[in-house]
Amino acid sequence: ENPEARLGINRIDYSPDGKLLAVLQDHDYGNLELLLFDLATQQRVATHLVPYPVSFANAARVDLRFSADSSLLLYCVELPGQKRAIVAWDLATDEERFALAETRYPALSPDSKLLATIDDLPLSNTTDKLTLQLRDTRLGQVVRSVQLAGYQSGYQLNPSFSSDGRLLTVISSAGGNNIV
Repeated sequence: ENPEARLGINRIDYSPDGKLLAVLQDHDYGNLELLLFDLATQQRVATHLVPYPVSFANAARVDLRFSADSSLLLYCVELPGQKRAIVAWDLATDEERFALAETRYPALSPDSKLLATIDDLPLSNTTDKLTLQLRDTRLGQVVRSVQLAGYQSGYQLNPSFSSDGRLLTVISSAGGNNIV
């Protein structure tokens, strides 16, 4: 099956090892569907209904990305004024490893062992502190938390690991930066 021939494709990503293509597309009733294709055989190898009833027309941000070692696939759905969610799929077992609610801005470390996320605060929150969570990618458990000062919940934040994974920088749409 040719994934480019399907209607409603919204995000695609190739695995770093060049073996898989992930396709996130609209599905019936506004749900999303995640399809995985084996690039060598051009066959679909997995299909998952994404349990977040949203339409891409209403989504503020949707991310789809593989870990550097091609063992994990993350998708993140963000809705304006509503909860955000990040789901991690284990590609070897074809099972969900973990799902995180009320968190966003995922960044994977180069060795695929850590996931950085930013806690999602209620839109009414006026604090200038957000929390960066570093999580183990096996179970999604927090291994370290860092308070980020000078930010508000409406800012776009972009965590990014250095190529050796020793540093993590958080860049804000408001112009602030933190190095962790």
